[in-house]
Amino acid sequence: MKKNIVFLFLGMLCASGFAQGTIEKTEFQFLTFNQSKDSSMLPKELEGSWMLADGSNRWDYGFYPENAIVDKAVWNYNSVDISEKKYTITLERKGQLKVVHAVLNKNGQVDFDLDPRVLKTYSTERIYNPEYKSLNNDRYTEADIKHGFTTYSGYIKNFAKENKSNRKTGSIKVSNVFTGSSKSHVIEIKKDGSFSIKFPVPCPTHILVEIPYNGYHLVFVEPGKEVFHLIHKNNSKFMEDGAQVNSGLNLMKSIMPFSGIRGIGEMPPEDYKRKCFENAKKLTKQMDSITQKQFICNKALQLKRLHIEFTPLFWVTNYEIKRFGFGKRNELIIKDEAKKIPIKEFKVDDTYYHDILENVLDNKIAVLSRVYYDLIFRLKFCKAIREHRSKPFEELLQMAEARQDNMAEFLNVKDCFMLDLITCQGHTRNPLKLNPYTNAELKNIKREIKTPFLSNYLTFLNDNIKEEIEVAKSKNRQTEYAVNKVHDDEVFQATFGKYKGKVVYVGFWRTYCGPCLTGMERIKPLKETLKNEDVVFLYIVESGSDEKTWKKLIADIDGEHLRVSHDEWAYLASRFGVAYFPHYALINKKGEIVNPQMKFNPTNDELMKIFKSEM
Repeated sequence: MKKNIVFLFLGMLCASGFAQGTIEKTEFQFLTFNQSKDSSMLPKELEGSWMLADGSNRWDYGFYPENAIVDKAVWNYNSVDISEKKYTITLERKGQLKVVHAVLNKNGQVDFDLDPRVLKTYSTERIYNPEYKSLNNDRYTEADIKHGFTTYSGYIKNFAKENKSNRKTGSIKVSNVFTGSSKSHVIEIKKDGSFSIKFPVPCPTHILVEIPYNGYHLVFVEPGKEVFHLIHKNNSKFMEDGAQVNSGLNLMKSIMPFSGIRGIGEMPPEDYKRKCFENAKKLTKQMDSITQKQFICNKALQLKRLHIEFTPLFWVTNYEIKRFGFGKRNELIIKDEAKKIPIKEFKVDDTYYHDILENVLDNKIAVLSRVYYDLIFRLKFCKAIREHRSKPFEELLQMAEARQDNMAEFLNVKDCFMLDLITCQGHTRNPLKLNPYTNAELKNIKREIKTPFLSNYLTFLNDNIKEEIEVAKSKNRQTEYAVNKVHDDEVFQATFGKYKGKVVYVGFWRTYCGPCLTGMERIKPLKETLKNEDVVFLYIVESGSDEKTWKKLIADIDGEHLRVSHDEWAYLASRFGVAYFPHYALINKKGEIVNPQMKFNPTNDELMKIFKSEM
């Protein structure tokens, strides 16, 4: 209604002026107000994600019906003044105003800036300019591999309208190549769809982001820097320090590595290896085709090439475990002989691995590849390397020194970066257990590690554990990085409060997880033995697990069962460090977390000793 009144007032004023002969020149300016909850004062011609039209395609302005994005922040519309093709957009955020000037061009492009004297041309379509040269287009070097805290913030477009499940959280998973473990963090999302979180990373790295109704996104973050992420389903835009790298990676996301090779059961190892590298060559050609039509910064190209380089290496190391898995399916699941997967026996000798690893043993930049984490994990436990041992395998799994010697013997090297990294992984301690090294212990361990950024990271990690202990003492509770403490405590108490006075063995699981179900079956006798003791077996799944399947499965699983909401799961997963399944934890009779991350599928004897120590 306000809008109509303003137009009527202007019309009456003009008519009056003409009648009195006092108006010589008339300039019409229209101040647009919101008419209703569902309408927007933003003119349609200004709506969109505006990228600099010089060929850089840098995203600087986002004008949408409900909000605007300027300077990595979400703004509300205060007013829009229109004079012919010129616009003055006044934005408001937390009591502050910001004015953006715009001039509409004939070709649908728009000139924008905060200063009307230096307007720059923007487009909602990407512009390819072969003459464009970035002022800062370096590649990553070893000097960039350093630890610290990073900030990931952003805006989920149409969050209020499309968030039908009323979720309030997303999550981040950080795969830490220096520790060989993963860590999850909760993203708390505001009503307008904005969010911001600060968390530690060991080096520049990819994070896996899960956002309500928008699926999963890979984002590259760097210590000491910030990236702002506009999210709308499969469409992403980026601002701040990480914009150029993430925009480039986003342009190449269609270059997807293969997920496997058919016929592996009957395929000799060397044939399989050859096919892995043939697939990598196809990916390289796809990448070259894209880069001929788009500007992509050198850092993004470097990261993508690392990904293409290490993907076939990972799949080569996957040969034995994939064939083992097929054999188990034939044995346990597929009952019809005609439908069983054909498998031939082949010997995998040392040379199968040696020639593919020669070029990566001392490649420190490899830690920036998101596949390198998986490659190291697979190498540590692959069958061919395990056979180079003089001690039982179970003992090897618990000894970092033995694992390093085992790998060195297999690779026929004494010193290399890969061995240094495996040593570092063996000596890192879980920060959730709040059990730091003493200064003397840390000093001795750092003598074994020759790579400065690895030894520096161990100090950083140890110092953070000490800091967490001090915070825990002051609040009389365990804490962890970057979690909203109020919501965290509320979820924890709602989940475990009623079990105070009892020892609680917690299992986080998924209905499709075979090892989870196997573990539950194995401890049935233990449950029977402890049925009259103050011990609770509590199994927790997230609501994403199919409810009918869950109910069917738990009918035969003794214990307490919870199916929690996604938001509740996000807080619990962050608190207990849940990244893979099954994940077990222990809570004592006081309601305190004794061990947030227990051994994978412990034996009944091991569990009995643990329970007796707490009863």
